[in-house]
Amino acid sequence: MIYSDDLPAVAKRIFWFGTQEEALEFPKRFLTYAITYASDEDIEILKKYFTDDDFKATLDDPAPGIFDRRSWAKWNERYNRTPVPPLPRRRIPGVDPATIPDFSPPSIENISEVYRMLSSFESAFPCTNVFTFRVPRQ
Repeated sequence: MIYSDDLPAVAKRIFWFGTQEEALEFPKRFLTYAITYASDEDIEILKKYFTDDDFKATLDDPAPGIFDRRSWAKWNERYNRTPVPPLPRRRIPGVDPATIPDFSPPSIENISEVYRMLSSFESAFPCTNVFTFRVPRQ
């Protein structure tokens, strides 16, 4: 399939660890990465090539291990899939999924809680080094 220059550029940003061709070879996997990592501008470009049904199909059968909690909740809510189903989990033959720990970081709904924790840490352990941290985009 031939695409204009905008789709391969988005594929390169979202699927940074592979080629654009590899990214677009498996559309559902690509959309799973897109839903998780794409900017709003990238999503607008993707909507020229993929339908709402394509995005919904990705949510119906996502590649496990890619979604984060925030993106999973946001996109399920966008398509009125409430209550939001649990995050997809990898299936390991012979292993009960209930015994696999959830290594996803907890969601921080209130950024003021992060600042409170950091300021209490700083006052408990004063240091002379300056450090910064990045707050994920909402």
